[in-house]
Formats: sequence, C-alpha cells, structure tokens
Amino acid sequence: MSTFIISSSAITPMVSGLNGLASLNLTFHLSFGQLLHSRSSSLTFTHMLHNRYRSKEDLLEYVVHPKHVRVVKENKPIIDGIMAVDWMFNGASFSPKPGSAIRVTFLKLKGNLGENEKARANLEALDSNSEGVNSHEEKAGDSIKSVVVVDYLIPPPQVANL
Repeated sequence: MSTFIISSSAITPMVSGLNGLASLNLTFHLSFGQLLHSRSSSLTFTHMLHNRYRSKEDLLEYVVHPKHVRVVKENKPIIDGIMAVDWMFNGASFSPKPGSAIRVTFLKLKGNLGENEKARANLEALDSNSEGVNSHEEKAGDSIKSVVVVDYLIPPPQVANL
C-alpha cells in the first residue's frame, strides 16, 4: 500500500459526503472521521467509516443507492486502501455519542482454512483491553493471518452534503 499526501481541500468534501450518507436513513449509525491511532504494521488506514445497519436488506439497499455510489466514485481517486466491515444492528437502543472513543480489533483469518477451522476461530466481540485481544489470539492460534487494532473518536454530526 503506497503512502501519499492528500490536501485538506480533498478531505473536507469527502468527510462531508460520507457523513451525509446518514441522511439516506438506511443505517442505524453512520460516522466518518480520522483514526486516532492504528496498531498495524501492514495496513496504513487513516480514516474510518463506521456503519451499523438495521437489517441485511438495508445494507443491500445502501450499497447500490445512487447517492452512495456517487460518493464512492467521487472519492476513489484519493483513497489509497479500503477495508469494509459491515454489521447489523444488534438490538441495542443506542449509537455511540459524538466524542465517544472506540477501539476496534479486526482478526483476518488465513485463507486456506477449512470450515471446521473457521468455526473454531469464530470469535465474539473483543474487549478493548489488550489482554482480551491476546486471549482471543491465543484461542484462534494458527488460524489468524493478521490483526489490526484502530482507535477512533466519533466525530460531531456533520451537515449533509449530498
């Protein structure tokens, strides 16, 4: 993954456009902003789009929605790498409030695993402390290819710019 400098004149419309996708009412929660910290030697992400969906149908509609497709196409030239992780609303009655800090840990499983190994490596949400991460890594053993830990601060609401 290459590293290049992006001007703030390109970042500002990207942030506004991505945060504006919340107005589509297809997500339970949507925010986009800069990462506070990334603990990964192989991935150099600088920003995170944090989405949760009410249902799989909402996710499928969101992915093909013309406004979403337009924002993705407009920003593709300035994005060096993308990792998308989509998940459904789990029934909790809240979204993280602006100013909330979250730590997200992603475990990438090795590609040559059979279904039995993948089932054994199935991991629940990780605790934010490193002991929890280390414990889950030990349980998954040789099934893990890489680990990415990112810290993210939920930004204040943005004015929609679609």
